[in-house]
Amino acid sequence: MKQGLSLTEFAQTVQDRDAAKADYLAPVPLLDVYTNGSTAMILRDVEDASGNELEPMPIAPTAHGQLASYLGVPKAFYDTLQGNAATLRDPNDPERALYDTVVNGLLRSKSADARLVRTLFGQVRGFLSDRYRQMDNLEILTRLLPVIQGLPAVNWDQSSLQVTEDRMYMQLVDTSKPKVLGGGHTRMDDVLQRGVVITNSEVGLGSFSVQPLVFRQVCSNGLVITEYAQRRFHVGGRNAGDAGVVWQSDTQKARNETTILEMRDLMITAMSDEFLDKIAKRAEDASEIVVPGKLVEPVVRNVTERFRLTGDERDAMMGHFIEGGDLNLWGLVNSITRAAQDVESYDRSVELQAIGGNLLALPKHEVNALLTDSGN
Repeated sequence: MKQGLSLTEFAQTVQDRDAAKADYLAPVPLLDVYTNGSTAMILRDVEDASGNELEPMPIAPTAHGQLASYLGVPKAFYDTLQGNAATLRDPNDPERALYDTVVNGLLRSKSADARLVRTLFGQVRGFLSDRYRQMDNLEILTRLLPVIQGLPAVNWDQSSLQVTEDRMYMQLVDTSKPKVLGGGHTRMDDVLQRGVVITNSEVGLGSFSVQPLVFRQVCSNGLVITEYAQRRFHVGGRNAGDAGVVWQSDTQKARNETTILEMRDLMITAMSDEFLDKIAKRAEDASEIVVPGKLVEPVVRNVTERFRLTGDERDAMMGHFIEGGDLNLWGLVNSITRAAQDVESYDRSVELQAIGGNLLALPKHEVNALLTDSGN
């Protein structure tokens, strides 16, 4: 797994971001975009918590994507207009960027709608439905951290914690009952440890989820088992009321508390001995499925195409597969999760760990299709 923040750094980051956030319910006709070097969103007639008129706020990449989707504008076309705003001007008003004219015109056509505009450090980070349910990182951390700290064997050195622009991650490893793999093609030192991945997105890019994690001690790989994931989506009743700051209602707070407590119980279940035994058996079976040396290159190509890996990810997987010396399905799985440590993006790293878990979970006929030279 990629190295993340210390527990202290992680908790401080979550607290700092929570203190710097603000949410606004805005009727769409009150929204404008304006580009002058950079693009900002203007919320007209909307006040902040102190009753002051809002200043124009820069738009983060995620919010740009959500705005394009909401307006039904293909993202590539949207990016071209926005990225070339200095040269693509409105032919009827050369003082105005064509991007501004197009986007503001489409916003005016949504006269009956309202959107939840989520901001952080004065920047628009999310452009979401007015039914979006706020269930944020600090709220989750406050409820779950006492339970996590009460677990006797969470190894914070092997665990990985991070907050990216779009998601919060807690990858926790329990070292109390390691499982040594058996089987004819497994390493003598192949030890698995149980764990759990807790993720949340405050900007609509994913649910609040708890997923089992298997940690491979020999190479610090993390394997995310998505098929057993438990998710709770950020969907609720419509945020009602006048334009302005949005606070959580008592009803929403109560719903969130119930949800978090449910996920707390699921987190404990995901770290059970029974689950680790199940995945260990799957790994042992995978180690018996040999990849002949002459098929290494086509098999890596097939996996790349199946899971839409990049060229760099393919090359890293190939290198780790050969260097690891385990030319079998289990070794192939671990070459992907090892490549997850090489990528720069923490978000993508966790995605690759999940791809490794998905490869391990494939039914036999799909595995057989991958372990062929489809080019011949």
